[in-house]
Amino acid sequence: MKCIGFLSFGHWSDFPHSQVRSASDALLQSIELAVAAGELGADGAYFRVHHFARQLASPFPLLAAVGARTARIEIGTAVIDMQAATSTAIAEFQRTRARDGLSISYAAFDEGGPICVGTHQPVGDVTEIVGVATLPAARQRGLAVALTSALVADARTRGVETVFLSAGSEDVARIYERVGFRRTGSAGAAELFTSAGQ
Repeated sequence: MKCIGFLSFGHWSDFPHSQVRSASDALLQSIELAVAAGELGADGAYFRVHHFARQLASPFPLLAAVGARTARIEIGTAVIDMQAATSTAIAEFQRTRARDGLSISYAAFDEGGPICVGTHQPVGDVTEIVGVATLPAARQRGLAVALTSALVADARTRGVETVFLSAGSEDVARIYERVGFRRTGSAGAAELFTSAGQ
């Protein structure tokens, strides 16, 4: 039996001719790609994620969104120890993490559903805030600032002393600075070029 699927790296770049200019674009287009693949009869949708590059960086909100919009396609990621899973398995994994206090998610809603989401993942007295995203139509309302502040407050009630995150752009970094974060370092990605610049 043959199975057909795809693996997306979810690269995004803020260059003039890019059709994937932001992390939000990458997430929304990944969902649309999985939906279209499922409608065409593909068997699998897999997403490679990388936390310190301009690629998909937070698998569970993405996979949950794909699972909510598809019925039969297998979904998976290579960032965690789960090669492939059904949306039910992913939901159970995330539910277990939430129950055990390992993944705490917040969301802002309007009448149409979630419009801003984010998560923090505490380990001891340290946590990382990940996956903060606002739908394009809901931006410029202060939702990301309010949600990030709520995540920090939640972390503090759990005894967390160090909260960190990574900003995907200067604009995003300024949002986090308004919440009270300060820059302590930079993460980068290197690309190998041949002598011809290819």
